[in-house]
Amino acid sequence: MRRKHVLIPSAMDLLEIRLVPSHATAAVVSSAASIQDQVNREFDAFQVDYEQARSTYYSSILNLPNPGPATIYAFTSYTTQRVSLLAQEVLGTIGQARLGAARTRSLEHLVRVKIIGSRDQMPYGSLAQALLSSPPQPGTTAPTSSLYSLSEDAAIESARVAILNGVERR
Repeated sequence: MRRKHVLIPSAMDLLEIRLVPSHATAAVVSSAASIQDQVNREFDAFQVDYEQARSTYYSSILNLPNPGPATIYAFTSYTTQRVSLLAQEVLGTIGQARLGAARTRSLEHLVRVKIIGSRDQMPYGSLAQALLSSPPQPGTTAPTSSLYSLSEDAAIESARVAILNGVERR
């Protein structure tokens, strides 16, 4: 009798680029390069998710004078939750790294300032503030929506670069 083939995943088998919460022991991220790689994957996943939600929102308000407050609320709520998830993913990556207490606190503060703000306040320049401060209003034209998209993409990249620069400084 032949033995059945059993799949034994290796570290190189990536099924999905997102983090999946697990109660199993996580591998410790030790180098700045691997921390940066993980942060980049988290921002990439955020960018894809946000672009899908944004395109759905834009198509629902395009050339409509009054689609209703539920549409704007749903997009704002999604954005708030997804930005919070991004911050938690980045904080989780930083928490797994062997950086020392002072360095970890410094990076956690950077995440709060550049991504979500502290104590539910969105400081100017944070990702949450940039994405939530002025969502396109109903009736927005396609060219104006494109400008909003470019502005939001720039805010996402600004937050990514700020976090990566913070990680790089060792």
